Amino acid sequence: MLRCCLIFFGTLLAWSSPSAACDIQPGDMTYRIEHDLFGTIGHERLKIRCHNGQTIIERTVDVEVRMLLVALHRRSAVYIEVWQDDHLIRFTGRTDDNGKRSFLRAGVGENLSIRIDTEGDRRDVSQRAIPTDPWHRRLIGRTELFDRVDGHIIAVSVTDAGAERLRIDDHWTDSQKFVVSGERDQVIWFDDHTGIWLKSKIRHPSGDIVIIRQNVDIGAHWTMSAKGRPTNPAGVAQD
Repeated sequence: MLRCCLIFFGTLLAWSSPSAACDIQPGDMTYRIEHDLFGTIGHERLKIRCHNGQTIIERTVDVEVRMLLVALHRRSAVYIEVWQDDHLIRFTGRTDDNGKRSFLRAGVGENLSIRIDTEGDRRDVSQRAIPTDPWHRRLIGRTELFDRVDGHIIAVSVTDAGAERLRIDDHWTDSQKFVVSGERDQVIWFDDHTGIWLKSKIRHPSGDIVIIRQNVDIGAHWTMSAKGRPTNPAGVAQD
């Protein structure tokens, strides 16, 4: 028993150690949320920063679905993820869905599981489980997601659909496309150079929902070579 406890706390300390450097480029990104029927319905903002060797992801979501002058649905949310390398250390989520407020907290539990706490409920899930909508390409292979509102587990399979040139605003960028199937029907594109999330397309009974990044500043990260291929002189972190 003592040996097991020492292994557990030793591993947890290694995950939380500030000596490891962040390998993700910090930045602030804005995404436009579009619906097949209702057009632009909101925005999502993704803020990536590093602190003591950990990567902190803050998402804010603001959605309002309107028909004529009537608001049919509103959602606002703030989700914060703390990562050490490829390990989720902490997650907090606050969601207001048409006035119904919910709070979810997750962190390292017993036997390195992920412990999810919602109001009135606690459960331990696989340490490989991550929140829905991964923000980086290297997380896309996980087959268990947890809902950011109520914490229930969503079983999925992921297929690498290959490289694709993706148009964002007025320019094209290289992306890697993945198809998520099972209990979630979604296509996700990631930047082929930085690995950061670029676009999602989610199947929904009311119509497809597309979330796409805005104002990608290619010049800040790479320039075009003589053959028209991006180069990376700025040294942006890559997988």
